[in-house]
Amino acid sequence: MAGLATTLNTANTGLQAQQAALNVTSHNVANADTVGYTRERAALQANGASAIGQDGPFGAQVGNGVTVSSIQRIRDVFLDYQVRAATSVKGTDETKDSYMTQIQSIMNEPSGTGLSSVIDTFYTNWQTLSKDPQSSNSRTLVAQQTKTLTDTLNDMYNKLQKLQTDSQTSLQNTVSDINNKLNQVDKLNQQIMDLKSAGTEPNDLMDQRDLLVDQLSEDFNLKSSPGNLESITLTAGDNLTAGSTLVNPTDSSSENRLAYISGIDKQADGSYNITYYKNGATSDANSKCTINATGLSDDQVKQLQENRVLWANSDGVAVDSSNNPIGTAPNYTTGSVTYTSTSAPLQLFTPSDGVLTGTTQVQQNIDKYTDDLNKLAKSIALSVNAIEEQSSTAEAAGADTTNDFFVDKNGGNENTITAGNITINTAILNDPSKIVASATATSGTTDGTRALAVAQSQNTLLNVQDITTSTTRSDLIGTGGLVLNSTTGVSAIANSSTGTTTGNYYSTTIDVLGEDAQKASKDLTNQTTIINSLTQTRASVSSVSIDEEMTNMIQFQHAYAANAKIISTVDSLLDVVVNGLMK
Repeated sequence: MAGLATTLNTANTGLQAQQAALNVTSHNVANADTVGYTRERAALQANGASAIGQDGPFGAQVGNGVTVSSIQRIRDVFLDYQVRAATSVKGTDETKDSYMTQIQSIMNEPSGTGLSSVIDTFYTNWQTLSKDPQSSNSRTLVAQQTKTLTDTLNDMYNKLQKLQTDSQTSLQNTVSDINNKLNQVDKLNQQIMDLKSAGTEPNDLMDQRDLLVDQLSEDFNLKSSPGNLESITLTAGDNLTAGSTLVNPTDSSSENRLAYISGIDKQADGSYNITYYKNGATSDANSKCTINATGLSDDQVKQLQENRVLWANSDGVAVDSSNNPIGTAPNYTTGSVTYTSTSAPLQLFTPSDGVLTGTTQVQQNIDKYTDDLNKLAKSIALSVNAIEEQSSTAEAAGADTTNDFFVDKNGGNENTITAGNITINTAILNDPSKIVASATATSGTTDGTRALAVAQSQNTLLNVQDITTSTTRSDLIGTGGLVLNSTTGVSAIANSSTGTTTGNYYSTTIDVLGEDAQKASKDLTNQTTIINSLTQTRASVSSVSIDEEMTNMIQFQHAYAANAKIISTVDSLLDVVVNGLMK
């Protein structure tokens, strides 16, 4: 009886183990298309053996069946690390490629309707005017083409600014999404630890957590470290500050989050009011905080404008280099910091890779190409104004005209001209006869020497690359000044030995843009190949294979049937024994 009961129990454990294995197979098949799901396997383990015969525990041994020791996730931690590292790099490349394509579209070069063509037509019309200076039609063409030129520059400038605003909005949304995902990882961590301590395998929750970590790795490079009870700790992959722990399973109060800078406004005293939102929650007025920063250099202001993401504590309050919140408790809605040559109190979050990094680099590119446009616009404006007024300084005493040809449409003087505000003087646009085409501004003159000088300035070598927001007409003309042509009686700008023509300067800008865009596209293609290979390798380990699961199902089915047959056989033997004793 005891022997048959042991056999019956052994077969019963086999039934239960195969049933569990079939359940796992069914779960795998059901989740074959579930994003982030990791295939599972029932780990079977033989039960301890029992002694038989008369020799006690040192005699013959017989097994007592099987048990399911655990339901294992089939996952390779090293492959996870490789995929996530590659995903961060792809996040950078993908973001840059997307925006560089849009910048190319804005620049629209090479094209018959691009800025290069518009500039060429602008100078050609001046050439035409020089041949027939008394023609009202030629003057009108110069005025209208100048308006076309300035409108083109304005449009390109505004589109670049719109693109930058869009990238900042994307950055803001990304920051908010990152914080939400970190909070979800934190919550899943606690649930996993609770279930694990209760003896349950929280595999599906671990899959959800790993999927979130995979998604976070696209935004920035991070490091995941295992802890007790299947918990994980997340930290930024590099550029660590005094507080860099994003998820801490044992102390959530020590965790860090990210804040988004929504505004950087210069004050009358030279300081800056920096507005940020806790956790990037710009829709919540209570999240708005303002920090007054003094001692900021132009480079530091630019860094804040381009990065816009701050390290913050677990409540979303911006922190200093010691991970202390900036401002006054309990709300920290206002605060003040002082920058020195060696300190930067506001801690920017600057990962080496990811969507955040790509967006920051894109904003740097937009700033660069906007600056190139500004330099081009200002160089054209100052050089044409100098020749038209025959003066190396704006509105100089004795100048033969008070009508600057190019002006700042917002009311500033020619020194404040940018690609965004450049326009033709309204007085000239409304009355093209005010264009000075001759050597003198005397009404009725018939030579077109001054118009010719403007046309020829297209080939003048100017220090366009050195133009800044404070550059004046005399700065651009330089030490060579205006050189008088004794034959025509018109002064023109002397060539600079270190200068370039406006056309060549813009051509170089377009060439650099093309190279940058090509590199971004090539980097993305290469990185996509790398990550596809790594993803396929990881999928071969962790993803569900229907063919494999069907094979396993057949194997478990046969094993289940064999165990059932043993139980049926033991039942027949027990019947023999019981019925035999009763006869």
